[in-house]
Amino acid sequence: MRLMDHQNVVSLRHCFFSTTSRDELFQRMPLVYVKLYTYQGTSIYSYCTRSLPQGCKASKSFDIWSAGCVLAELLLGQNQVDLLVEIIKVLGTPTREEIRCMNPNYTDFRFPQIKAHPWHKIFHKRMPPEAIDLASRLLQYLPSLRCSALAGAAPELINRLIPEHLRRQTGLGFSHPAGI
Repeated sequence: MRLMDHQNVVSLRHCFFSTTSRDELFQRMPLVYVKLYTYQGTSIYSYCTRSLPQGCKASKSFDIWSAGCVLAELLLGQNQVDLLVEIIKVLGTPTREEIRCMNPNYTDFRFPQIKAHPWHKIFHKRMPPEAIDLASRLLQYLPSLRCSALAGAAPELINRLIPEHLRRQTGLGFSHPAGI
């Protein structure tokens, strides 16, 4: 954390551990903040994968999985203590191949056999379809199926999301298309 120097990264000064009660429920966050924090988080991820020395992040696809977990918790307004169990309730039981791709050390682990649950039934009825779509693309068992951060985004999207001075600073120097 001390190597980070990005407008969306908080500098690490001190850390400590704390515990909370199980099944803690949080107030649902307004969608505009969920969008903002998701953008900031993927922006940080994109910066980290471009700027830090090779080997500083555990895995690009793991970070995308983590972003999906955070997004789902923000959208649901609930902190999932037993997150893997909750994910299996939604995605269904991973196949042996999916387990091997996620972590080759756990191929013999036995998961309960659970069928996938439709994404639209997980969130409240007023949840925008694009939020559900993003969560479903981030939370894929197979790392190769997970979407990437802004590093792989279309130039038009990067132009709309990242201010021009930051595009120049980070080397994402695309020109503005007309009208944006």
